[in-house]
Amino acid sequence: PEARRVRRILKRQKRSLKAEKDGISEVARALAREHTLLAFDEFVVTDVVDALMMRQLFEIMFRQGVVMVATSNTAPEDLYKGGLNYDYFRPFLETLHKHNNSFDMNSTVDYRLGRALRGEDRYLTPLSPQTRQRMDALFAQLTAGQTVGPREVPVAFGRSLKVPACSKSVCRFDFETLCGDREPVMGVTDFQALCRHFDIILIDNVPVLEG
Repeated sequence: PEARRVRRILKRQKRSLKAEKDGISEVARALAREHTLLAFDEFVVTDVVDALMMRQLFEIMFRQGVVMVATSNTAPEDLYKGGLNYDYFRPFLETLHKHNNSFDMNSTVDYRLGRALRGEDRYLTPLSPQTRQRMDALFAQLTAGQTVGPREVPVAFGRSLKVPACSKSVCRFDFETLCGDREPVMGVTDFQALCRHFDIILIDNVPVLEG
């Protein structure tokens, strides 16, 4: 809950354009007074405002004795790598390494795919009523016992992405929705958001792609 609170605070700061150092300092000290431990799932830095605010926020909280535990799909040294004004963010990476130990949880086995996705189920062709039925059956198998329906996932800059059908870890799209030219056209940040929120993405009606 407190990690979500921090994210909401940062989002409000960005929207109100009041990300001054003093404002972030007040937030950091208030959190440090209330908590000694903060846990973040899928720690990520998406833009320059996030980068600068997070540096200020966590440097102060670390000095106040707050401990942070986080998971991330990105190694600490690669956070915001190559981003705008990266040099201003880089000292924060040194602070992270000073206060946190990094553990690589990489594995050659992706256990998320073991439930249903055999080799022949990862690409169903040609398009036909039969392959549609197989896709329906696969989606039902992957989401068995879970709540399934539409959902909105946060992207960046206060924007969200509508997912037409999904469970907690599996989503399903039509190719035209993901890669077509109908508004709103999806971009890199949208695809990154999908990858952060879902383990498996099913795509219907992929056409013949020509160069």
